[in-house]
Amino acid sequence: MVPFRSAKVLSTLSLALGALVLGLAACSPYVYREEIASFGSGVDTSVAAFTAMTPAYAAWATEQRDGELLAFARNGDKPLTEGCDDLELRYEEAFEAAGAPAGDLLTPEDYAACRVTPVPVNDPDKGLPNLEGLGQALKDYAAALFVLTDAEDEAALEQAFGQLNASATSLLATVNEELAARSEPPLESAGALVYQAGLTYLRQRRFDALKQAVNANDAVVATAADLLAEAALYIYSPTLGEKKDALETAENRSAEVTAETYVAVWSDLNTARDAYVAALRASPIYAFFKIETTHRALRDSVNDPANRAQLEALYGNTLALKKAAEAALKAVRKEDGSSS
Repeated sequence: MVPFRSAKVLSTLSLALGALVLGLAACSPYVYREEIASFGSGVDTSVAAFTAMTPAYAAWATEQRDGELLAFARNGDKPLTEGCDDLELRYEEAFEAAGAPAGDLLTPEDYAACRVTPVPVNDPDKGLPNLEGLGQALKDYAAALFVLTDAEDEAALEQAFGQLNASATSLLATVNEELAARSEPPLESAGALVYQAGLTYLRQRRFDALKQAVNANDAVVATAADLLAEAALYIYSPTLGEKKDALETAENRSAEVTAETYVAVWSDLNTARDAYVAALRASPIYAFFKIETTHRALRDSVNDPANRAQLEALYGNTLALKKAAEAALKAVRKEDGSSS
């Protein structure tokens, strides 16, 4: 049985240790809410810009496709089908044997063999579904980072781990899908965050998880941003090219200027120049590189022991530890009557 005096000392120690834990939690490592919010805002803006370009892409791709088909017809050729003659016959034979819908009896390769030539390089019907999915995957990843830093209890932290793992997995899969379509090697998957319940210092675990996540996913985010930037360049090129052509036309006219046409030519050239500069400045291409650089800055800051905010948080932890330890020692000495 514990003596009354010793029990009282243990009780005091428990209170002091409780204060220590609360003090450490209050002065926990910096969790980068502002940086992650900035990264997420940049992702949202960039993806919105990309989505807004989709109608322009569809219009341009339609024009390009129709031009290709028209040129093909003018050369004396006509669009021809190939590989379709026996498609229905093969289905009928398969149906007699199995009695099932065509989708169950014919393979995707069977349908792909039946095609119309020529196949245009630019097809508006294909659109950019995977690249649009890539933008959403980036948004989900940014949102999961913020949820992680915002977790204030064990249940929320465990849920945040799951959300971050799911979003990182989805982002990697979407990036690799696009790389596969380009016949480029896939990125390797990083290890998932492992949640451990019941450990002390919840906010320390939040920071450790954030550090692991941004390190593991930095290459994936960078590749996603590059893919979107490449697509944005492809979509936006006609708009930029149109303004550049107009500027060159105005420049050519200025070479033949006369006293009577000087003001009009100068005005046209100045207008064309302003339109070209405005189009270049409005280009969404560089927004995607900002995604890459912002995430990299977050990663570097998380890993930098000289980061001011980290140092301040660590210093706060040290002070909290020292004060709590002194308070505990003082309480114990007071209870046992010692002065040294």
